[in-house]
Amino acid sequence: MSREIQELRSQREGENATSTSPEVGASTGYSSEPTPGSTTDDDFDLNEVTVVLKDVLVESQLAVDAFKIFAELFRPQLPILESILLRETYLSQPFLFWTIVVVVSSHLTEGPHVDLYTRLREPYMALLREEALTAPLPLHKIQALLFLCAWPLPIASQVSDPSWLYCGIAIQAARYMGLDREQPLPSVRSMGVLPGTSRARINTWLGCFYVGTSLGLHLGLQPPIDSDIDFTAIHNFLTQKTLPFEIATHVRIQLVVARFTNLLLQNNDTVGSSMIRLINSELDALKSAFPEREPGGLKVEFSILVTKLYFYSLLIAKSPPASSSRDVLLQTGLVAALRIIRISTTPSRTPARLGDRELPPVQRDRSMPKTYYRGLAFATIFLLIFFYLNASATREEQESAGSHISLAQGIFKRCSIDPLDEYSRTAKLFEILARLPPGSSDPTKLRFTHRMGLSVLLHATRIADEARGRPVELVAEGTVSEPVATYQNQPQDQELPQDMLYNMDQTNSDAEFLKGFWDESFMNIFNLDVMYAPEE
Repeated sequence: MSREIQELRSQREGENATSTSPEVGASTGYSSEPTPGSTTDDDFDLNEVTVVLKDVLVESQLAVDAFKIFAELFRPQLPILESILLRETYLSQPFLFWTIVVVVSSHLTEGPHVDLYTRLREPYMALLREEALTAPLPLHKIQALLFLCAWPLPIASQVSDPSWLYCGIAIQAARYMGLDREQPLPSVRSMGVLPGTSRARINTWLGCFYVGTSLGLHLGLQPPIDSDIDFTAIHNFLTQKTLPFEIATHVRIQLVVARFTNLLLQNNDTVGSSMIRLINSELDALKSAFPEREPGGLKVEFSILVTKLYFYSLLIAKSPPASSSRDVLLQTGLVAALRIIRISTTPSRTPARLGDRELPPVQRDRSMPKTYYRGLAFATIFLLIFFYLNASATREEQESAGSHISLAQGIFKRCSIDPLDEYSRTAKLFEILARLPPGSSDPTKLRFTHRMGLSVLLHATRIADEARGRPVELVAEGTVSEPVATYQNQPQDQELPQDMLYNMDQTNSDAEFLKGFWDESFMNIFNLDVMYAPEE
């Protein structure tokens, strides 16, 4: 890894990219300026008045807007797609075309696009089932699946998220096409599909690795790409500089994850502590190699801290309660979790735009990949379980955790457009847990200790279900069902089902809620009247 760090530094010395205002926080997208490793020759012309998906007619301007927003906010965060030729994509790559339209519309907040997603969901799911299982998969279908993994469609419960399955299909299809090795482009006759350009092949394989490894980290699963020969190939691909520097750094962070996950899972507390020091050293070196004024620096720091927190949680779950190393990891994890939430609340300095129109700030928030919000949610749960609800935590630790939990809850509430969407359900989980008295959670008695951060998340959801009187075990005949979100333009007109309500009569506003919810004397220092002032 020291060789990789040195190459990162030399790569930056050889680039003359201009520095702009730092991009920051959950409200920040990647720079829309051309950067080394990116292409911007897009053509959004679509001559058709309407486009059609399985008898569903869509006004072409909605599709054009979706692709423009994709190019502005989504593509820079996973730049595996080269120049967009919209009409050609619609005619020759319909699965990629409709995947982008559906993914973007499912993350937009404006009425026409919310309605568009509602109309397209069922026909798109039928298209997905047809295309994803029809071998061989060409390059553009692999790319479509990766976008679907990075920005999954709304689901009723997290166990229903198919991203891990789609990721497996994409990775195996990419291996079949030979994307995982440096070799001459295969012929159409040998592959059965067009091979794609060398640049597109490299970036798509790096996308497979990045998406698969980060998803495995959040699910507590072994990385799907984890052999030494794969690591060597990925390292060689990165030296070709086909990706923007920031994205290449994110890939290198996942290289650290892939190299150490299996080792940590297999070793004891003593060996694990030594590995944690090595992991911290390598991740810190990546952060140091990233120029301070380079756009995306805070996102890199966020990713590094989330990665550390997941590794800490694995050792915390496996360590004996009285272990000194466990106490050290808890304190280190506390600092990391607080910093993660502070980064996520830093406002953007550059508004997102669609042509001459400025998009709402929440639109940039909702365009962040789901892995970002998984990391933010995990940091919040970490604070809840190990500090806010822990009777052994100090008063100062509980207060600091409480203030940051409230900030994280505000982020999820701001991103919500429906009382039952994933953002709202996550905010509700935080609320239910935080209303419990200290001592409600015994963090030394996790039921699972081998699934990294997921062990902590499962522990938290079990406590929340018990608090609401919900069943915590699956019955033999089926599964526990969850309410399904029906997206509307005005969620304030809807009401949560009675079994979802949790004594919210006194919460007439965010400011009033937070003042009463968290220790008032402590929260006064945050000046909530200013922080949560009514919007003009």
